[in-house]
Amino acid sequence: RAGVVEYFRHEVRHDFRTGPCGIRAMHLTIPPGFIERRSREVAIRELEPTRALRLAHLLLAELTAPDESSELAMESLAHELLAEVTPAARAPERGARPPRWLEAARDALHDRCDGVIGLAGLADAVGVSPGHLARAFRARYGSSPGEYQRRVRVARAARLLASSGERLARVALEAGFHDQAHFTRAFGAHVGITPARFRRALGG
Repeated sequence: RAGVVEYFRHEVRHDFRTGPCGIRAMHLTIPPGFIERRSREVAIRELEPTRALRLAHLLLAELTAPDESSELAMESLAHELLAEVTPAARAPERGARPPRWLEAARDALHDRCDGVIGLAGLADAVGVSPGHLARAFRARYGSSPGEYQRRVRVARAARLLASSGERLARVALEAGFHDQAHFTRAFGAHVGITPARFRRALGG
């Protein structure tokens, strides 16, 4: 049926029966041994529907409309989905103040918002596993590192639009977007209007 997210171990054979309308499915292939290195208690089951399905939809959105932050976002979302089948690793750290390594990861996304950052490299820089970073980051900041990086780029672009007369293509590059089309789409999704309209609203 529609809206199902399932996990199958690599040695388990499975098939799908479809109706006359067919199906649209997304498959995430996990390298053999990847999960087993993290947990010996991996269930073969239908995942918790609400959270897993939301993560799957976010991953599909990144696949269908990729931009400069999508690689980091997709890697983070994939790790979050994998965490749904490793119960021991589900709960991220909580507390009044985030740990220093998590703040360092967030700061790196601000400092290098115009460059390419991979989840593995970011996790290695702060001394934790990629999966732990992905889960803890969402728990603290409400998004994947890739989604957060995209918001940082949009905010930087908004400041540039407000303070400079640079052409939109130049603003896009300085904010970390590869081209104006990606910039316009991301800006509109986060701000609600195009960069040109935003600048006009400020009297620029």
